[in-house]
Amino acid sequence: MRKEEPAFGKERLVPLIEEFLDVVQTYRSPNTYKHYKKTLPMFKQWCCQNKIERLYQLDRKRLRQYIQHLNSLGLAKDTVWSYSSAVRAFLNWCVNEEILPTPIYRKGDFPSKPNPKPKPLTVDEVNRLLEAAETARYPWMVARDRAMIYVLLHSGIRRGELLQMKVGDVDRMMSIVIQKKDRPHTIYLNTECALEIRRYLRLYMREMGCELGPNEPLWRSTNGKPMTEYGVQQVFRRLSARSGVHVYCHRLRQTSATLRLSAGASTELVRTALGHTEERSILHYVRLAQEDVMRLMDETSPLKALKRRSKR
Repeated sequence: MRKEEPAFGKERLVPLIEEFLDVVQTYRSPNTYKHYKKTLPMFKQWCCQNKIERLYQLDRKRLRQYIQHLNSLGLAKDTVWSYSSAVRAFLNWCVNEEILPTPIYRKGDFPSKPNPKPKPLTVDEVNRLLEAAETARYPWMVARDRAMIYVLLHSGIRRGELLQMKVGDVDRMMSIVIQKKDRPHTIYLNTECALEIRRYLRLYMREMGCELGPNEPLWRSTNGKPMTEYGVQQVFRRLSARSGVHVYCHRLRQTSATLRLSAGASTELVRTALGHTEERSILHYVRLAQEDVMRLMDETSPLKALKRRSKR
């Protein structure tokens, strides 16, 4: 007896994933497209190896097997979550497009996002980083690297948001960027940031022989073109090697949040500064800030002074 074909999900899986990627490239941010373009090929390969050719062949058991496959590769929990969340986004799109009548997974079938483990820099490490910036090839690059550190430390923004800044933002003392999920976010600059940025622009104009317009990208690479995410990554790799401090943009974001909380800033203020929509997103920074306050209280305890005097 011939098996009856399902009413939904008869589409071939690989072309469907390619269509999803095309939609993402058209309507979503470049970073989102890059993420799915990187993670979904592994899912396609696994499906081909397991002879899953059509959408209806996917079910909860198959999804669990794919996640087990990711775990068997020895990937970090963050990576497993990242790869499986791309599959979930694809399946949600299939439901939205009425290719599937309902989701084929339930809450808890996919791994939850692991809690972040921030590693904020100490004040001494930040100073070492600023000293390392002084070794750049040209004076304007020294000023640029210092200005980038100042802005990242003050605002706590991400690398992609940093690159959205315009030259005219320094006069406005603020910049409006687009965060994840296409959310607008306002970056507020302070006097120290503005001074460093203006010094960078002044030296850039003098040494490169050109003045940047207010609507042009702020951060420039060695050839005078706008910096890319890879270019920023290379700057911090160089600073890490010269300072002996492993640093990257997101680590300065973690440092910004933790130092603000240690200084007594409210969780609401820090949440607003980082652009998080929920206060629970910064709870891990709160814990680190509390640990830092405990350390400072211990180091400055009057009891230590009494102990020193008793030894005299």
